[in-house]
Amino acid sequence: MSAQIGFRINPDEKKAFEEMAKKQGKKPSEVLVSLVRMYIKQPIEEHEANEIEQIHLKIEQHEKRIAFLEKQTQRN
Repeated sequence: MSAQIGFRINPDEKKAFEEMAKKQGKKPSEVLVSLVRMYIKQPIEEHEANEIEQIHLKIEQHEKRIAFLEKQTQRN
């Protein structure tokens, strides 16, 4: 028994994905099933750590932007 998952993706990304899978001698569905299996095997803590790191990077970007704007304001 199997189930299906449907999702939308940019046409260019779809084409690139299909080409890459073909170069590796795999069907796109084989690659996706493998990715899903790897994803669900990762501990929850690892998923959370990845999310926290992304948030941290965004905060750093905002802090740099704020510092830049503060310098611009001080010059004027």
